This record gives sequence, structure tokens and C-alpha cells, in this order.
Amino acid sequence: MITKAGVPSNKIVVGVSSYGRSFEMTKAGCTGPQCGFTGPKSTAKKGRCTDTNGYISNAEITEIIISGKPGGKRAGVVQQFTDESNTQILVYDDTQWVAYMNDANKESRKAKWAFLNFAGTTDWAADLATFTPGDNNPMCWRSKTCDDSGANSTSVNSSWRWHELCSDEAWNAAINYYKKRKDSDSQGFPRIISNFFHGPPSMDCDILAEQNGCRSFSSCIQGKDTGPAATFILDGFVSLSNTLLDMYDGVEDAQQALEVNGVLDSFVKTFAPDPKESIALNIILDIVSFGLSAATGPFFNNFLRNTPWGKANKDSGDNIKDTLRAVIGFSFTTAKDDLKPKPASDAAMSAQLAVIVREYKKGLTAVSSKAFSGSDQGISMLHKIIGDGKLMDAKPSGKLDLEDRLTKLFYAMLIPFLWRQKGWNPVLVDTGTDCNSKEKVDLLPNQDDGKVCVSGRRYYLVRPTDDDAEYCSSPSAQHWGMGCRWSNVETLNGFSKLKGGVWADLRKEDLAASIVNRRKVGWGNPSTPSQWPNFADGNDFDRMWDWIKLDNMIQSPGLIDIPICTMAEVKENWKSTKKDYYSWPCDR
Repeated sequence: MITKAGVPSNKIVVGVSSYGRSFEMTKAGCTGPQCGFTGPKSTAKKGRCTDTNGYISNAEITEIIISGKPGGKRAGVVQQFTDESNTQILVYDDTQWVAYMNDANKESRKAKWAFLNFAGTTDWAADLATFTPGDNNPMCWRSKTCDDSGANSTSVNSSWRWHELCSDEAWNAAINYYKKRKDSDSQGFPRIISNFFHGPPSMDCDILAEQNGCRSFSSCIQGKDTGPAATFILDGFVSLSNTLLDMYDGVEDAQQALEVNGVLDSFVKTFAPDPKESIALNIILDIVSFGLSAATGPFFNNFLRNTPWGKANKDSGDNIKDTLRAVIGFSFTTAKDDLKPKPASDAAMSAQLAVIVREYKKGLTAVSSKAFSGSDQGISMLHKIIGDGKLMDAKPSGKLDLEDRLTKLFYAMLIPFLWRQKGWNPVLVDTGTDCNSKEKVDLLPNQDDGKVCVSGRRYYLVRPTDDDAEYCSSPSAQHWGMGCRWSNVETLNGFSKLKGGVWADLRKEDLAASIVNRRKVGWGNPSTPSQWPNFADGNDFDRMWDWIKLDNMIQSPGLIDIPICTMAEVKENWKSTKKDYYSWPCDR
């Protein structure tokens, strides 16, 4: 009408909305334009925030949609569709009918108006789009009781229960209480929070021990200044503490397996007898922080996906990914920053490796301590892992089978390290040929030695010898380039023995796949020692995500820090460059 009256379109701002118009239908199941509704004023149910018949915010609409998911309060009675006017329609509780625009709809409309040269769009009542901190009554959790809907029912959507019973408000109140008392109360973060909620008296969740007072779940706590939200939070503490303790038991099993008499001695003798150098402190820290995170990260993924929250969000992988990003990044940073190992530099290599093994337990202990320390980082991580009802009604995990996973990662990370300690320069040669190809590869006297296949492609894991690239029969022959022959590359100690069974079932294909996958995700060859991925870095985490969620960290990119290139590149650098850089004999 406005444009027909002559107003230029570039003078018009078009409106979109963050609320819906709601009606109560006279007949359940009738949702089209010919259906009747009650009146004359709307008798539709009021939203808990807008508190108005006929007018409901997008934030409240989103809550209703969530509650309609399997296990939710309204499971099976929520319908969503888009009508001919390109408007979203929500039908819930049989007769409640709402017309609204979701975010995708609004973006589509904005693009359309821009194409038609309108001046822009304005979002009416933009503050109704989502709930933000402070939207709810900060005291609402105190008025909730154990008889309220969702307080005890495990069949209801966990996220809906968490928000319906004002758990974020309870969390904020408890954290504010802790921050006011922490300087005068020496009890520690978990105890202060539990006391605030009138919960168990001796919750020492930060201590990894059977008798830490943080092992048993509570029935809904009834009384003044407590309630279901308090129970959800304290049970979240218990669930996380139990999980960390189970992981600790798994790490302890790995330590015992690695420290059995002769295991580490045999490992060193197999892959690098009489290494020349000792282990530097930064190498120990990197192996512990990366190895611990790589072993426990997939466990957290599996654990979280099997909670009621995880099952309800299985199609929203980003929710799980964001949570794991916070948890794994926190663990990685804590282990790296808080550990103070003492390298046994004068001891045998097996004794030096034993130091790394013992640091795994210390690393997990540091993670537990910092998570429940009351630090800003710990508080943020705790809320990330228990918020939204993520750990609500989580099944006990029992003693975890982390032993093989952790020991396999330990061996995989240390094998290339031991080879380098011998002064060797391992390289994965990419032949560019099919695994069944009979095409001869230069510098390999035996075409089966060092051979390994990844995704049907043929590779060789070898090393240049300490000899010159070429040897000639005489100085004159060398001058004229006649009578000279190339030296052969050699296989690496122990590589042929990686056939599964021993060394935690580690296989040569695992090492090669990790090297290939490093190139696959766009990382170049390693340029410095101990250049493992940083789980606390968002970009690194994103590149590792596929291997985390598939529980295949043993083949993850960057685990094996060995360069990859063609044999032609190896020959060129062997002949023309000094081996004074880390990615040699490949290019810098």
C-alpha cells in the first residue's frame, strides 16, 4: 500500500517480529484458516514471561518447542509447520495455536527486502527473542518445590527441567554467595556451595578419593532456600566427581601396566636401543597434556552422548561439541600449566619414561582440583558441563577401560621421539601409487620393508642413513658424476613389529594414518619438536573433532610428528641440504 501510494522503497523500513500471535482453537486437531477460535479476545495461554493472552515471545516459543522433544513435558503434542504465507505455525497442548517467525524466516525476509531495495528491517520487540541473564526472577528457584513438575520425573526433557525449575538462577545465587565468603571461609568451593543449598555437609569433590563426600546422589532437597534446582546442581557435582574418579582408576591401571618390570626397558630396546639424549621438560609436559586429553576426550564425548541430555541433543552436534571444547581445553591447559615434573635426565631412558607415566595421574588430579577450586576458569567450566541439565540422571560409568587407550597413545607418541633420540630422521614416503602397485620405489632394496597402506595408498616409513646420499668410486668419478650410486634408506627399529597384539595393540597403520591425516586437515609438516595440537585452541580442536567423536585419537592428525613427502623430495634434501631442521629430509 505504501509503495503504491508513491513512497520510494528505499525510504521504507520493513518490520519482522520476535513474538508470536496466539489463539485458542475451538477444536483440537483443526489448524487451518477455516478453523474456529475462542473470543472475542484471545483466550490463548499466557507465556510465563509475557504474561499476556494472545501475545507470546520467541523465547517462550522456543521453550515450548524444546519441551515437545522426546522425554519433554509436552512430548507428542507439539506440531510445527510453515503455512502458505511463509509464517511458522506452532500448535501445542491440543488447542494452542501460535503464528510467529523463527530466525531463519527473519533472515529470509531480510534478504528479500534487501533485494527489493527497501531501506532495511527492524525487529519489533527484539528483547523477546531469547532469554538472557537477568530475564528471570533471580529468586524464582527458591519458590520451586519437590512437588513441582520436573522436580523428580526422569522421563522429562533434562534441559526443560533445568530451566523450568530456575537452575541457572540458583547457580548464580550460589556463586555470588561463594564469592562473598571465599576469603573468610576456608572450607573450599564445593562445601560452601553445598552449605548454601543445605546439602550434604562434607562435599570435597575436588579430591579424587572414594571417601570424598561427593559420591552419592541426593533425593530432591526440600525446605527453605533450597529445592530441586539446588539438587540438580549438587548432583551435577557428584556426577562429574564420580566420572573423574573412574578416569583416575583407569589412568592408574595404565600406570601399573606400563611400570610392570621390564615393560619400558623392552619398549626402549625394541625401538631405539641406547638413545643419545635425555627427555626435556617441555617434551614431558606436552606428552602428558596432549596424551591425557586425547585419551579422556573421546570418553567425555561418549559419556555425554549417553546422558538423557545428550540423547535429546544427538541431532544438535554443536551443543555437544561446544561443551567438549570447553572441558577438553580446560583439561589440556590445566595439565600443561599446573604440572611440575622433574626429568630423570641422568637415568636410563626407561626410567625417564616412567616419569611421564606418573605425571598422567598428577595431571588428572590437577584437573579435578582446579575444576572445583572456585577459580573463574573452574566455575565457568563447571557451569558448562552441568548447565542445561547435561549431567542430570547420568548413568554411573563404572571403572573405565582407559588402560589400553592411554597406553596405546603413550607408545604412539614416544616411538617417533625415541627414534629421534637416536639421531634418526624418520619420514613417511608417499609413493602416490595404489597399495597393490608393483612399481619400484627408489632407494628401497626390499620393496616390502617399511611398507604401510592407508586408505588404499602405498607409503613407506623409513629414514636416510648417516652416510652421504651418494657414494662414488673415486674423486674424479664424483667430479664427473660417473660411477656414483645412491645410498639406500633404512627401515626404523621396531616398526615391522607393530602388527597388533603387543604395545597395546598399536599398529603401523595407526602411525601412518596420523601422519597422512595431518596433511589432510591442512597442517604442514612439523617444524619444531613437541609440536602436538593444542586442544585449548579453537582451530586445532575443530580439526581434531572428527577423531574425537569417532573415538579414534590414535589416528588423529598431529599425534605422530613425522614429516611426509615424496622420495624425490627426500633425495633432493639428502643430497643438497643439511639435516639441521626438524622436517628434514622433507622440505622446510
